[in-house]
Amino acid sequence: MGNEVSGSLPAIISMRLLGAMESISTARTYEEIFRRLNSAARALLSADSAALIRQEGDVCLCIDEDAFNPLWIGRSFPIDACLSGLSIASNEKVIVHDISQDERTLNTIYEGTYVRAVSVVPLSSLGLSAIGFYWAKPHTPTDNELEMVEVLGRVASTTLSLLTENTRAALAQRDAELARDELRHRLKNAYASAIGVASLTLPKETASEYAGRVRALVSTYDAIDGPGSALAPQQLGTCIANALSPYQRGPDVPISLDGPIVALKAMRLAQLAF
Repeated sequence: MGNEVSGSLPAIISMRLLGAMESISTARTYEEIFRRLNSAARALLSADSAALIRQEGDVCLCIDEDAFNPLWIGRSFPIDACLSGLSIASNEKVIVHDISQDERTLNTIYEGTYVRAVSVVPLSSLGLSAIGFYWAKPHTPTDNELEMVEVLGRVASTTLSLLTENTRAALAQRDAELARDELRHRLKNAYASAIGVASLTLPKETASEYAGRVRALVSTYDAIDGPGSALAPQQLGTCIANALSPYQRGPDVPISLDGPIVALKAMRLAQLAF
């Protein structure tokens, strides 16, 4: 019975690791990625606390902490005076089985806290420099446990990079839409100015005919590149009819359209129009 339980442990740990990887990779904000990484890593190492560390200049800043009794969130320490800084500077894991027996530990940092053991894993990731683990009793994590933390760190790094690229793309698209909206506004102002100038300088009948042609142009443009043009396909026949409407002068100049109904997206309409 004992062998069955022991034999199933690696499988259980593997499933937990896969679940943590999936959870991190599906996060949609930086804060959510940090929180899921920290929580999953702490659970895998059975730590009493886990803290994500970011290097900012010559200090280490705790940006997220998963613990029943948080100690470090929002606090910063000189990079040359803490174990996280040592790990970041050397790009190597730092393991302290018992802080009272380790000369690298500044006991003043942990004085008055429950911390007796510390391990720090460096992370090469956007906005993340290391993750620290803390135990209330002397403790040394296994190599496999630390490797799992490194795997989660790589997943978080990839997810953060993808999120950054997606954010940049979304911002670029927003800026492009704002630029197009401004262009639409300016074009309509130009059309209105052209109609106004024509009404003041041309004979009434000529000005009316000219204004009709400009309005037809505006109508066609709205169908091709107006605010609602991308919401649904436009009827090609409708766009052609709008463009030709100023030239339809009754029975003397008959214009008829015939053919199957063709629905085209705005981009294709623009190609045909220009």
